[in-house]
Amino acid sequence: MNNVNHNDLSKIKIRTQILTVADLLHEVSIGTMSLFDAKSDNKSEKFSVDAIEGSQYIESMLLGIVPQPCMLIDETLLRRDDKLTLIDGVGRLFILHTFTENNWELSGLELLPNENGKRYNDLTIVYRNIIMYTKITCHIIEKGTSDIAKEVITQRWLKSLKI
Repeated sequence: MNNVNHNDLSKIKIRTQILTVADLLHEVSIGTMSLFDAKSDNKSEKFSVDAIEGSQYIESMLLGIVPQPCMLIDETLLRRDDKLTLIDGVGRLFILHTFTENNWELSGLELLPNENGKRYNDLTIVYRNIIMYTKITCHIIEKGTSDIAKEVITQRWLKSLKI
């Protein structure tokens, strides 16, 4: 791998932004963020997730525990379709999008078993608000970041998920 010139921090542009789930879902709904898996070669294939894993992710949010509360977004490539690329977070955002669109029922909940069988619209307003106003820290690789720096940042991010 090529070395980044460590004296040229002007080629590394990252901003951190706190967004709510509602903010992120709005980006999906207006078409500025894609739910395609950026790591997949097949851009027509959407991410999929196990219903119980998805349900337990939602349950964790309802309990105030947000597993992996960060996402890494690449805006250096605003691809031909002008969509932001999620480097990490596609699965979590897909879960949130499909659940809040009322596409599936919660199942396999262990700590909130009374919520099993409910779709998003069946939840109390309190639970719906907890989901929508949960804060996600988004680290955004900005335009102007060198390809080498972006590659190093991405690899370091993905390696850290294993720690």
